Amino acid sequence: MAYAATWDGVITVPPSKNAVYDEMEKKTSAAASLTDHALIRGDGGAKGIQTTTILCDDSGRMTNPSQPAFLVTATGQVNATGNNVTATVAWGTEIFDRGGNFAANTFTAPITGLYQLNVSVAFIDITSETDGKISLITSNRTYIAYFNPSTFETSASYGVATASLSVLADMDAADTVSVTACIVQGTQIVDISAASEFSGFLVG
Repeated sequence: MAYAATWDGVITVPPSKNAVYDEMEKKTSAAASLTDHALIRGDGGAKGIQTTTILCDDSGRMTNPSQPAFLVTATGQVNATGNNVTATVAWGTEIFDRGGNFAANTFTAPITGLYQLNVSVAFIDITSETDGKISLITSNRTYIAYFNPSTFETSASYGVATASLSVLADMDAADTVSVTACIVQGTQIVDISAASEFSGFLVG
């Protein structure tokens, strides 16, 4: 088979088919040591391929241990809110934190993307308060869930109320998100339970 006079922009003697194949083999083998079940991606700079942490088993199920995700539970705060006092919820226990992006009650987005965020705050000692809210405060905007904790009161004991909020939030790299809680009216006697939870993960 004859080659054109120009090879890759240079008028020269074109390589043989075997030489082209050999060069392709070098690129593939030099760029990555492929792992069983691991997906590969193109490496534009080196014009080769690289292995990834994304795994696909023989049944087509995929996992990615590098995907940012976290779940934390609250420390528990006595007399945290009430009388329109806004409290930053303290998260003292990390159940898991893939990527190590959660610290000091705050999640920091490692890359730009859409993040699913979920929070559930349990309040203890609800008495005469009439309104409450929890907020997910991100760098781009604040998401708020309002509720009426007084409906959880009983005549025999202090009331307990749980407020929840889930959002799909747009976050840029290095953006942060934290949680605040506020009960309106009454004295500052409302506790935040250690049973409260905060979680999130990168959707894409």
